[in-house]
Amino acid sequence: MKLLKGKYLLVLIAICGMAAASMGMLTNVSGLFFSPIAEELGVGRGSVSMTLTISNLVFAVGGMWAAKYLRSTNFRKLMIIGAVVFAGCTMLLAICSSLIPLYLFNALRGFAAGVVGNVAVTMIITNWYYSSTGLITSIAMGCSGIAGAVFSPVLSAIIEKAGWRLAYVVDGAIILAMYLPAILLPIAFRAEDLDLELMGYTKAETTDTQATQNQEASGINKTILLLAFGYAVLVAFISSFPPHMPSVATSFGFAAAIGSGMLSACLVANTCGKLLFGALADKIGAKRTIILYCIIFTTAALLLLTVHVAGLMIPFAVLFGVVYTLPTVSLVLLCRDAFGTAQYSATYPKVSMVMSIVNAFGTSIIGYIYDWSGGYTISLIICAVIGVLAMLTAVTIYQKKK
Repeated sequence: MKLLKGKYLLVLIAICGMAAASMGMLTNVSGLFFSPIAEELGVGRGSVSMTLTISNLVFAVGGMWAAKYLRSTNFRKLMIIGAVVFAGCTMLLAICSSLIPLYLFNALRGFAAGVVGNVAVTMIITNWYYSSTGLITSIAMGCSGIAGAVFSPVLSAIIEKAGWRLAYVVDGAIILAMYLPAILLPIAFRAEDLDLELMGYTKAETTDTQATQNQEASGINKTILLLAFGYAVLVAFISSFPPHMPSVATSFGFAAAIGSGMLSACLVANTCGKLLFGALADKIGAKRTIILYCIIFTTAALLLLTVHVAGLMIPFAVLFGVVYTLPTVSLVLLCRDAFGTAQYSATYPKVSMVMSIVNAFGTSIIGYIYDWSGGYTISLIICAVIGVLAMLTAVTIYQKKK
């Protein structure tokens, strides 16, 4: 990281803004709008949470489109178009008076966010950094948690005092501001476009060409790929639960302020958890770190399920918030360990798309479970079980890799 200066630092600032907007403002604050919209429109929370399902679903499609078509020649143009469409459709949600336009605008903003979202971020990291990629990935992805933690109470206060419509206008303005570094800074899609080497690259560290060719020739291990898809499905579902934290608090009889605090706590853990994951993975390995995080998350789910004390809900939410690390940083490192750098670019976008699709449906499924059961007990039990299954799946992947 001592080489992180000049254009390399500017690129990091840009991708932090991209991650904060595309994941932080699309997903992490969405739960604040579920209850007020449902009450005003007279519909169920499941129907409203479907907006997040739709946006996350097309977010995955946008990410795959970006992986295929995002190039040096159209980088800045796509950044501008994606940011404007994403922010503009967010603001237009303020004029909606029924579910259909809510679904439509969420679809449009979800696709735009996907094009200039996490897949683009990881591609830029690969094109600019040779060393410290794990830590840089953690920093960028962690900014989604920072954005949610900082702006969740702001938007919550606006919703309480002026309504959810004005909150969406402010949300859109924040999103646009976060993309300004990627649009205005003198950077490019690849370091070589500015006649620069990858950060940390030296000829002495060049990967052996023959070994890389042999790895590519061996083909992708289909069993490990299926297991990776399975891991993505599991962690995507449980990571879709935190947006419901405000509703969890009220369902347990606590004040709305505690719910907002729980969501903010999850998002703080989002950032800190990702940074800590990268540091631990460097020390003890990604496998052991994934196991540790799965244990922490499962314990938190059980505590939220069984211990309903106002003073403990926010600490429990902090522990629960490590779940955000599993479908982001842990999935990236898991794919790199499982498939190697030669096969990573061919596997991660597909695994990431599966993760995004499941995450999209997970939020609505949890909402419908609430409508059906009248609470979050069943959802928390499911989350605890999945936490254990995710840990076992990751262990199996590393065993198969050996």
